[in-house]
Amino acid sequence: MSSLPDYEAPPPYIPPPSDAPVKTIVVLGFSAPFQWLAAGWADMRAHPGISGFYGVAFWLMSVVLGAVFRNNPEYTMTIASGCLLVGPFSKIEDPDLVLIFCTPKQADIFARIYAYLGDLTEGFSGSGGCLFNIRLAFQKRVPTFSTGDTSWRLFTGLNDNELTVTLPYERLLEIAPHIKFHVDYVNSFASMFE
Repeated sequence: MSSLPDYEAPPPYIPPPSDAPVKTIVVLGFSAPFQWLAAGWADMRAHPGISGFYGVAFWLMSVVLGAVFRNNPEYTMTIASGCLLVGPFSKIEDPDLVLIFCTPKQADIFARIYAYLGDLTEGFSGSGGCLFNIRLAFQKRVPTFSTGDTSWRLFTGLNDNELTVTLPYERLLEIAPHIKFHVDYVNSFASMFE
């Protein structure tokens, strides 16, 4: 009978501490949902037209999302990303994220400015904007870019020469004062090779 050699099990894996933002859980009273419903009902009475529009829009989004999930589940995330609340930049006071559809040259200017300010921009290829680009920018509050997968490119209407840059709004405010200088620099640099 053969015996197995002595074997020492490897130490258990201990994950590093999370760098995600600390979450604070607010304790809500039992009546909180009823207060929300009452406030919603008051909003609906005050503005029935827009309330009805958004009610129908969200109901329709859920119907479409359910139908896609049942019939073509591989497109569910693409449709779900289309259910984000979006609007004209000038009409949103304090957006979480700003999505910019631009050329690689324009994306390079954003990346240069962010590097100039002291950090690097992370990017993704072969993946949709909703799974990585938007999620990382939102969670880590850093700029990201994505070449986008086929469904993202079709959904957003990206041209073959465009990609998506996603900026947390507060990062855009940091970058904005430096845009003109960097555009002039990139253009003057390119003119040296003409």
